[in-house]
Amino acid sequence: MESFVELLKEVNIVQIFILLSAGWMAYSRLDKKIEKIENRMTILEHDMHKLQYDMIEVKTILRMKECCMINDDRQNKKAE
Repeated sequence: MESFVELLKEVNIVQIFILLSAGWMAYSRLDKKIEKIENRMTILEHDMHKLQYDMIEVKTILRMKECCMINDDRQNKKAE
């Protein structure tokens, strides 16, 4: 308890204010950066879902055309 009282005698209000304002500024900058990263992640997730659906569509079209390597050789042998 005595060390706490001695600490309070040595620290003044200006130092406390400076430390708190520096901490607040650092927190607000990090918060803005994290928000930007979250927005980018949302956009990337949307693009990945779109790409996934496009890939499914391409696979379906190629299978319907019966002219690609996606076709299973076993299916062709059964047809013969």
